[in-house]
Amino acid sequence: MFKRILIFIIFLMALPVLYFKAEELSLAYYALSSFMLLPMFYLYSERAIFLFRSSVAIFVICELYFLARFTEFEMLFLLVGHLGALGALIVYRRTWLYQLKLETDRNEELLRSWEMLKHKHQNRLENLQHLEKQAASLMDLFEMARDFSESLNYDVLAELIYKRVRPELPFQEMSLILNAEESKEALKPFRRYAITEKGVAFDDFEPPEPERNLMQKALEEKRLQLVDSKWLFPLAIENDVLAYLSVAGADQGDLAKFEVLVSHLVLQIKKIRLYETVRELSIVDSLTQVFVRRHCMDLFESELKRSMKHGFSLALLMLDIDHFKRYNDDFGHLVGDATLREVAAVLRSNLRKVDIVARYGGEEFLVIIPETGARGALEAAERIRSSIARHTFKVYDVVTKVTVSAGVAVYPQGTEKMPVNSEPGTLMRELIHQSDLALYRAKEEGRNRVVRYQDL
Repeated sequence: MFKRILIFIIFLMALPVLYFKAEELSLAYYALSSFMLLPMFYLYSERAIFLFRSSVAIFVICELYFLARFTEFEMLFLLVGHLGALGALIVYRRTWLYQLKLETDRNEELLRSWEMLKHKHQNRLENLQHLEKQAASLMDLFEMARDFSESLNYDVLAELIYKRVRPELPFQEMSLILNAEESKEALKPFRRYAITEKGVAFDDFEPPEPERNLMQKALEEKRLQLVDSKWLFPLAIENDVLAYLSVAGADQGDLAKFEVLVSHLVLQIKKIRLYETVRELSIVDSLTQVFVRRHCMDLFESELKRSMKHGFSLALLMLDIDHFKRYNDDFGHLVGDATLREVAAVLRSNLRKVDIVARYGGEEFLVIIPETGARGALEAAERIRSSIARHTFKVYDVVTKVTVSAGVAVYPQGTEKMPVNSEPGTLMRELIHQSDLALYRAKEEGRNRVVRYQDL
């Protein structure tokens, strides 16, 4: 609307040409023509190019008209002044637009710099928040590691991983594969603990050749990524491989956390192995690999209490290698020790897993057979005696044979005359005494035989 009013003013300024006389016209134009520059400048500043050009054309026509009609010096001066003012306005406008463009460019550059700084600041805040979350997660892992230190066997360790680790580091399945251990008898299979959302399951298995190759490759590379988010970590200290940890279905971003977990598991498994070694040394005879006397007494007391509570029978066998002192004198103590070790192996092979075998003295063995009466005890003792008598002992360059004598005592038959409220310790001493007497009778009768205390 304002632009239309300006155009109307410009046309009104041309009316003096039609209604005023020459002198009056020149005076009127002289008075009004200066104002004509203002709407022109406004139109130019607003970039209304068509309107600006129209007003300039009218202005030039008016100026030419007065220049052609009047030649007075004043009119010529007025024309030159108007044209000069118009040119000055145009130059000023261009200069002002140029300065405005420079300021606009500078402002845009500052705005871009500010946006860049804002973006960097935002990124740093996000990185800081991510690091804080990582630090918090690592602290949680350290707290879990503190709980690991309380576990002294693999079953408890697997349960802790299921209860504590899985909620913090989600995964579909994790397998803790304990390394095989070689013994003189056989190669034990790998023990595998599978941890899933359902719980913990374990089994013994022998890895096929492809899996063994993957384990070896993982050991060489410290970590092996199988497919996507499935990893295989070797748990090793120097060249001693303790176990392998297989993780499937985990978040790729949690890889660093699993590496921290692996470092804690390595130390804990090493601790469990050391604990089991010390425990085994304290309860297992290093020569014969059967229980030592002290631990056997603890197990004997536990089994006797269970038999007393539930009314079960319990058999006790005491065995002694015949003429073993002379055997050592004839063949030497190295052969004697090796023979002791083989006798213990034959003993274990003729008993159940629940039966307890211990080295009671130098060449004496004590066998505890739970839930077994007199008949079963005699059968077990005779089976052991005959197996050892038939066995050929090949030790170094010596091929020999040995025999054993056995004494048998049975609970509750052997303790019926004792007080009903007798303590387990008292009953234990009585049963050991009875089996020892039966063993002594077996030796008196010629050795290589089994005698039951009740048959004395």
